[in-house]
Amino acid sequence: MMETVLLLLLLGTWGGIFWVYRRLSQDLDDVARDRVEQSEMQGNLTRMVGQLQEAADELAQAMTARTGRLQDLLDRADQRITQLDDLTARLQEFGQMADALTHGYGNNGGGVRQADAVAAPAAPPAQTPRPAESGYSAFEEVRRLAAEGLTPAEIAQRTHRGREEIRLLLQLAQAAEPNEGTTK
Repeated sequence: MMETVLLLLLLGTWGGIFWVYRRLSQDLDDVARDRVEQSEMQGNLTRMVGQLQEAADELAQAMTARTGRLQDLLDRADQRITQLDDLTARLQEFGQMADALTHGYGNNGGGVRQADAVAAPAAPPAQTPRPAESGYSAFEEVRRLAAEGLTPAEIAQRTHRGREEIRLLLQLAQAAEPNEGTTK
């Protein structure tokens, strides 16, 4: 009987050792699996961080390029504003010169001063007073008549001015229209 008890004890010990071995083996496999999963996660995280860094670098480069382009566009816009300001000043000077010329020259088409035209045949009587006589500038009078829908030939006839002078004044009026909101 003792042998049976010893055999049972031996088998029980051997079974216990085998059970502990299997349990430790499973725990070691679980730990190894966890380490593999952890290393895979670390690798995935490292790749994601690298991709995020690349995306951030590309975004920074794109923003730098766009900022440069925007600065170029702003510089060009500033240049154009300066040019428009210069043109507006010249337009005002031209309007003043046109008014001065209309006071000194008549509408005989040849650019002869009215004082020199005394010997010339008398002009037909004016249907409407000349802009200088009525207090309006030639520029304003031509603009007003053009706004009423008169053609350049009709404006020239009504104001007793040359067609070329009317054409120039109409060009001035058209160039002044976009700038009127900013100058007044």
